[in-house]
Amino acid sequence: MATYLFPANYETQGLAALGVADHDESNLIFQYLDNDLTTFIRDVANYLVIEELDEVVLVGHSYSGMICAALFNQFPHRIRQVIFVDAIIPQSERSFVDIAGEQFGQMLAAHRLGNGLVRPWPMTVFDLAGAEAAWFASRLCPFYYQAFHTPFPGLFDPTIQPASFISCSQTAGLFLKKMAEKAREFSWPVYEMKSGHFPMIMCPEALASLLVDIVEQKEAFR
Repeated sequence: MATYLFPANYETQGLAALGVADHDESNLIFQYLDNDLTTFIRDVANYLVIEELDEVVLVGHSYSGMICAALFNQFPHRIRQVIFVDAIIPQSERSFVDIAGEQFGQMLAAHRLGNGLVRPWPMTVFDLAGAEAAWFASRLCPFYYQAFHTPFPGLFDPTIQPASFISCSQTAGLFLKKMAEKAREFSWPVYEMKSGHFPMIMCPEALASLLVDIVEQKEAFR
């Protein structure tokens, strides 16, 4: 994504959640078995402060919609806007699994490893196939079970979040499809991409172009 955003003069920083970027299950990941949503929010919050970042555009995909919304609550003076890319939209004091519903909860339970971790979902859940699926699978590692059960911290008020939503029309997750409807209820701008759940893999140039358009449209009304 950074490759396509750099020519538009946008500095891009992609952060991996603490303990998630390590692919050796016997190593780093087991040092962080207590990781949850609060851990990830704190980790990115510290990064924003230490790096003295302002005028930030947060782009949250999937689970990280929870993280980005919470960060805006903490740093409205630092964050210019939040763009949800086929992402979960939080609800006050409800967890990811509460919002996603019973079917997701059953899948989560079926993939639980019994040591505080959840093994990755099948590639069909990610809407990926062929070489893209093989590449993506090679980069996956278990995730933290408790992260899906941590309630969103405090109040989520969609009326104060300068937010936009990108809906991926071919995404397999039914609860994610409902997020676009929720965004429209909040009167957020909603944009649609002909893509599965991972446009940053399936059509990165198109996604980068749309992100730039959204940011510049917002700038025009500031």
